[in-house]
Amino acid sequence: MKISSLNISEKKGVIKVPVDSIRLYEKGIEGDAHSGNWHRQVSENITLDDFEIDMVAPLDMLVCGDIELQITQLGKKCHGTNCAIYQQSGECVMPKEGIFSRVLKGGNLM
Repeated sequence: MKISSLNISEKKGVIKVPVDSIRLYEKGIEGDAHSGNWHRQVSENITLDDFEIDMVAPLDMLVCGDIELQITQLGKKCHGTNCAIYQQSGECVMPKEGIFSRVLKGGNLM
């Protein structure tokens, strides 16, 4: 599995934009609107190539070097015409391909 892009959004409800690196910490990703004390700290932020969503389940771990993420949720309901992804592309990947996690051990990804 390989990281193909890193992304953040400074406010909720907009499509995340690619960045060169991200810093994960106990509340999520620094500078990302979804950071906080909840179970969906990381979503859509890390795009992986050759990753099969069917092979993971909630509570599984994703590890990259010292960084540890725990999967908390697979998929979520799309908000339809109120969804920024849907508005831009005409479809939303979140119900089938969205993976949410919380940060157990932070660090930098580039």
